[in-house]
Amino acid sequence: MSQDSTNLSTIRNIHQWNSPERHSDHKQLSPIPLEIYLEIIDHVRPRDGIYISPQHVYECMNSLRNMALVCRYFCAQILPCLYKVLIFCPEPKEESLGNRRDVLSRTFIPFCQDINRGEAFAESLALEITQCDIRDWIDVPSETLDTSPVKASLDLLIKALPAMTNLASIVLSRTTLTPTLLESILRLEKLTSLHIQCCDLAGMTTKVIHDFASRVKLQTFHFFSNVMQDEQLVSSAGASEKELLSLLMNISTFGTDSWPLISAMIASDAVPSFQTLDIFHILDPAALCDFLCRISTLTSLTLDGVAPTEDSYSLVLSNLKQLRHLSCPPCLISRLSGSQNLSTLSFYTRAHQSEDPAMLASFIKAGLNSWKAFSQFISLRELCLPLIFMLLITVDPLYSPRDAKELKKLTVFSDGTAAISRDFIISDPIFMDGGPMDDNIKDAFFMWGLIRIIGHQKHFPKLEWFTFHGLNDRTWKWRNEGMSGKWRPFQLLE
Repeated sequence: MSQDSTNLSTIRNIHQWNSPERHSDHKQLSPIPLEIYLEIIDHVRPRDGIYISPQHVYECMNSLRNMALVCRYFCAQILPCLYKVLIFCPEPKEESLGNRRDVLSRTFIPFCQDINRGEAFAESLALEITQCDIRDWIDVPSETLDTSPVKASLDLLIKALPAMTNLASIVLSRTTLTPTLLESILRLEKLTSLHIQCCDLAGMTTKVIHDFASRVKLQTFHFFSNVMQDEQLVSSAGASEKELLSLLMNISTFGTDSWPLISAMIASDAVPSFQTLDIFHILDPAALCDFLCRISTLTSLTLDGVAPTEDSYSLVLSNLKQLRHLSCPPCLISRLSGSQNLSTLSFYTRAHQSEDPAMLASFIKAGLNSWKAFSQFISLRELCLPLIFMLLITVDPLYSPRDAKELKKLTVFSDGTAAISRDFIISDPIFMDGGPMDDNIKDAFFMWGLIRIIGHQKHFPKLEWFTFHGLNDRTWKWRNEGMSGKWRPFQLLE
């Protein structure tokens, strides 16, 4: 049996266990209500919907593993939680593998062996798995290591996959796609989400991909080739990325950074019925905007990584009548036209986070002149802005978004713009700068100034939440206490 269930393989089924019996010497005591046991477990279990660091998640999971050894009832309650999301990766015997592993990664290969042997205990646990990540199987240094044991382990995993009949989501990362792997995935009847990231497609044929697309029933598909970070894998994919087009026609949620795949979609006569579309690498924004207006079902759209161009083009929002959520870089503000009924709007970019602040500042400034004209906020409930935009709102009425009276959530991100913001705010004493500041001081400097201004309820009278994303991945969340009108810190995330 696997390392996660040592000495428990004689148990026939995880669901057959009863609540603990209590004894004092030979006298049987009354049982403790099960609600108390469940309250203890819930106190340790990671909370859904609340961000906690990966290290803290690891500590919670480790505590749950220890608690599972207390008694059979604890084991029956805890193991389904531990096996809900599994990360399958090679044994970290080599440094090149170990330093890539997530803190939650475990091999689980012995567990797969038990499934393939038909052990009832492992089979009952397999039913609890709803998501699995298969990652880092192409990171084995083949020049210095015999890869046959690694291949054998991957074969064990592929063989065990069909037993995980409740799997709804699979993530394939840095793994070689093979017909055998895809055939095992096809046997998962409840699978609705597939995420492929930086995988090797070199061995995939058009026939295999089209056969897989015709038989799988997905609602969500993400394909990321990491074009800016892994040229070797991108080149090995060849033309296979375009063949993935056959997967896109019947899904509702799609995300990619593959421009070859997007180009094939634009050139196709068929129009997909996406509800959510996320694109992170755009080489021909004019062609893409024309294509987007054909997708009448879109409710959420994210655009990023837009190549600069002098071509004249626009994204006509009035053609996207169902669109409610839009995220795009600040430089695209001038390209937005037409009336809209958005509830969430984000002018955010990840494309230049690795660049120097001056380049990012130039990228954000490109949209400043158009910001005044973009004033249709009557339906807006959530807004995300660069820091420089928010500072302009506070000091110049011409930049204040008119009709944003129903805004509930405001997010401001710094991303280096604090270094240039004082050029625009020297007239406001709140933001007077007395000298050079490090990143943490800058974050606090601007955050407290914005909280002070937001507290006046001048610009967003119904605002309930304010989030500030600073430098060094620090995030502050504030909540309006309502009747008192005071803002209180709710959470600091690092």
